[in-house]
Amino acid sequence: MTLPKAAWIVFLLYSLSFCQFCYGKSKRKSLNVLTFNTWLHESLVEAYVGKDARKDRIIKGLKSSKADVICLQEAFIGQDVEDIVNGVKKEYPHSFSELHDDVSNLPPQATENTQPPCDDTRLNAYTTCIATNGCNTNDTKQNAGCLLANCLTPAFALFQLDSQDCINCLSMSLLNIEACSDKESVLGGRQMNNGGLLLLSKKKLRKVSYTDLYPSTKESISRGYLTAEIKDFAPVVCAHLSPATSDVFFEPDLLNAGFTSYSEMNTFEVKALVKRFAAIKPVILLGDMNTGPAFKSKQTARLPNNYKRLQKQFKTRPVKEYTFKHPIDASNQSILDHIFVKNLSILKTKRAFVPKKGETPMSDHVGVMSTLKQQK
Repeated sequence: MTLPKAAWIVFLLYSLSFCQFCYGKSKRKSLNVLTFNTWLHESLVEAYVGKDARKDRIIKGLKSSKADVICLQEAFIGQDVEDIVNGVKKEYPHSFSELHDDVSNLPPQATENTQPPCDDTRLNAYTTCIATNGCNTNDTKQNAGCLLANCLTPAFALFQLDSQDCINCLSMSLLNIEACSDKESVLGGRQMNNGGLLLLSKKKLRKVSYTDLYPSTKESISRGYLTAEIKDFAPVVCAHLSPATSDVFFEPDLLNAGFTSYSEMNTFEVKALVKRFAAIKPVILLGDMNTGPAFKSKQTARLPNNYKRLQKQFKTRPVKEYTFKHPIDASNQSILDHIFVKNLSILKTKRAFVPKKGETPMSDHVGVMSTLKQQK
């Protein structure tokens, strides 16, 4: 049977409109994003012992993670950043950190002898005080109290006269503190990655930057965030906010600025992110926020009001199991690692790098990965 000419025209127009609908639907791209706190520091025995072996496992895990974009935290030491970037370069050719000169342009960290960041004389006075007064136990809170009680003078001298890189080095290298001394030039010079953040991506990154959340002061650990535009998808923000786990507040510069606790720092940082990205749509914010709810009795909520502040501005789909577990006290569990979005759909969220029974964890955190999709 032959259709009338008018019927063919109607059929053709209908087909074209249907195909345009299908085409538009297919153009809404999806993206897998992963956040993971690597715990690559040298200030706790549990983190320091076996660190290189853990780093190798982290690199292997990242390579097989199926994530398109990865936000890593606690990668403060330049050599660790370089090892990760080089280790995953085939799978993740695009990278950025505060140490990078530009996208995927990380200066070599260990090709020549340079001086570490801390003045040897001041550092020696500080370490002598620590050893003399027994402020070098494996109890972080006890050490902080001991330092405040006995070693304020040498600690203040370092804060006032040395660089933020030096302070980061001290905080991240308490069990390897001699590596921070400028007494002798060493291979790599112990370069420090401010913020401890590293972005890895399978997709091209552009308009990259690092923003210091406290540009006019020094902190015991520098806090900031990385931003980048993911080609054909959305801007991404990689962050690590201050933990409120210590009642001892040693932040000389921030005390002068009116801060009195680490919970106040976390609140300030959350508000800064909310304000900065209030008008940016779409956007992805992910990282260790050191705030989160408790869904189970064995979990501890951390600064829940700050988590609610983020929820008001962004959409999230949190995991219900822990993302942080204390390396010694397994009952100390929280959900601190999150992926927030605006004007994007979160199809699913799951944990990554969860240790099997009897397996040594890669970190005191597990990863969190979400599958995102562009909206119409």
